[in-house]
Amino acid sequence: MKIIAVSVFVTVLASITACAPAAVAPIVNPPLTLTSGKFVSPNSDEYDGFGHCVAVSADGTSFAVGAQNAFGYGAVYHYKKNGGTWIETIFMESNLSGLAGLYGTAVTVSGDGLTFAVGVPYTACSSFAESGLVFVYQYTGSKWYMTMLSNPAPQPGQHFGYSLAVTPDHSSLIIGCPGEGAGFAYIFTNTGTNWMQRYQSSDEGIRVLYGASVAQTPDGGAWLIGAPGTEIGHGAAYVKSIPQPTGYQQKFESGIPGGSQMAGSSVAVSSNHNLAAVGIPGLNGDQGRVIIAEYNGSVWTQMSGKSTNFNGASLSNSFGTCLSINPDATLLIAGAPMADMGANTNQGAAYLYGWDGTKWTNMSIVDTDGASEDYFGQSAAMSDNGRLIVIGIEGDDVAGQVNQGSVYILEIK
Repeated sequence: MKIIAVSVFVTVLASITACAPAAVAPIVNPPLTLTSGKFVSPNSDEYDGFGHCVAVSADGTSFAVGAQNAFGYGAVYHYKKNGGTWIETIFMESNLSGLAGLYGTAVTVSGDGLTFAVGVPYTACSSFAESGLVFVYQYTGSKWYMTMLSNPAPQPGQHFGYSLAVTPDHSSLIIGCPGEGAGFAYIFTNTGTNWMQRYQSSDEGIRVLYGASVAQTPDGGAWLIGAPGTEIGHGAAYVKSIPQPTGYQQKFESGIPGGSQMAGSSVAVSSNHNLAAVGIPGLNGDQGRVIIAEYNGSVWTQMSGKSTNFNGASLSNSFGTCLSINPDATLLIAGAPMADMGANTNQGAAYLYGWDGTKWTNMSIVDTDGASEDYFGQSAAMSDNGRLIVIGIEGDDVAGQVNQGSVYILEIK
């Protein structure tokens, strides 16, 4: 493994020194040439789970990959395009406590890729086990600046940072905290010098996992928050906005009786909140469904225009485990990591949907070199124009390295 330590790294702590580990300088590796197809980081290893989560910048010049178990405590691999090659920079925090930190459980990237956030929901803060932390990295000039965020009132088992979503201009960051009683979502604003909490949102139920998934519009004015534990696993997702931070505009459910559906396990929302997508991977024996709802200016509807339901191809697909949608709501990608491909159980697949002006069409994306237990489609993300798609294959065995993980890259020139 060839690594080059970078000394130009500045840490900013957001008044939470009780939680603060020592900063670890990022690692920059030699340029890489990436082509469409499977990609394995030359710096990942056995059981890393490379591809657990992925994020792609709006302009398609950056993407990030989480590997919860890399180096024994987790890492995030950040890629920035430089001409015809990509620069790989590895970020980690080796002094975290609790379940080896699981740094890289969640990741989100700004529009230009020069700001990104990493969730570490199982680490301790102020001696509270599994309270969770979030690290925000911003590149300015020639330096990466790191700000660490924690729950404003840390308690054990909150899992702050389990889900994340940053606006393209990195002005707003929403952080899911599903382990805190009913669960919470916190919205932070970038002041230019620090991140300040603006709103918090919650559900009144118990153990509803509110905040297990989060999304927000590019202007930060509306949020979509998943609560897959609602009504003992039936699940739901809520649309909320700045005028109504404590109420909600809409509640999305499957509309079908029964528990263990896990509606809200994944969510996505387009620009100006005119289209919302909600994943229900547990519906109908884990076949899964994705609800598409359209906003007509006053109410959300599933009865006209682009609104529809997409269903998994067969039972036990877990279709809708992850979602990504572009700003004008003409492209949507959904993961089905438990899908069987021939004799390969749980190989996984992803499905890309396109709106042609009158109807949705779709195509499946599979790894032709896949194997059982790859879980292709555990995570997926794309650029605004859909020309860069990154799909996580967390369970991929690479050259005999069990569960090293990889990502599938589809780059359209």
